[in-house]
This record gives sequence, C-alpha cells and structure tokens, in this order.
Amino acid sequence: MLFRKVLTAFYTSLLAIVSLTIFEYISGNALEGELFSVILGYTIFVVPIVFVYGIISSLIADGISKKVKKHRNSISFGFHIFFGVGFILLYSLFFEYQPFSELNVVNVMTHPITFFGALFSILFFIIDFFIRKKDSRLESIRV
Repeated sequence: MLFRKVLTAFYTSLLAIVSLTIFEYISGNALEGELFSVILGYTIFVVPIVFVYGIISSLIADGISKKVKKHRNSISFGFHIFFGVGFILLYSLFFEYQPFSELNVVNVMTHPITFFGALFSILFFIIDFFIRKKDSRLESIRV
C-alpha cells in the first residue's frame, strides 16, 4: 500500500507541477524565458508537500474509511478533500503567518492555496483509486 501511495504521489506531483506552471503563464505572473525557473521552483515546493503531507493525509483518510463498510470510497474522498482544503492552515502557519484573530472564512476559502489543495487532493484520490483498481485486477488475474 505504501508503494502505491508513493507512486500516486509521484504522478500527482508531476501533474501539479505542470498545472501550476500552466496557471503561472496563463495568469501572466511568469516572464518569458523563465520556464525552467518556474518548473524548478514548483518542484522544490510541491514535491515534498505532496510526498509528505499527501501520503500521510491519504493514509489517514484510507485508515478512517476502512472502519466503515458502506460508502468507503465516498468517505475516503471526503477526507481527501478535507485534508486538501485544510492544508491552508499549515501553509499560513509557515509561509503567510497571520494571527488567528485576523483570519476569516472569506480569506481562507478564497485563497489560491485552498483551491489548489482541494484540486490536488482530488487528483491524488483519483490516481490512487485507479492504481488500486489496476492492482486488484492484476491480483485477480494472478490467482
């Protein structure tokens, strides 16, 4: 299972870097000729976050959902989104410190990190789901 999560984190990281780079150029924040710098910058930050926070969050979500027999995938999906949106709390603590008295729901929910955290957590879940299905099909063929 851990190997599956690492593989999922690898694919999620690749897609996250590509999508963030495209977003950077579409929004006009990147200058021409900075493609390598933008990709390198996102790689330095995104890969460790997905591999550490993403894998741990996914293991917790799957662990909680295993306790429920019915709607296991839906519960796991909900917890993946919860942890993805919840990443804004860690992000704001380490990168954009604001006292909790100054935080409000509008600022938190409209922050781009909240959107991308939810998006990449959904992506992580979907990739993990398909890898798990593929692995279970391979197991049934082997038996």
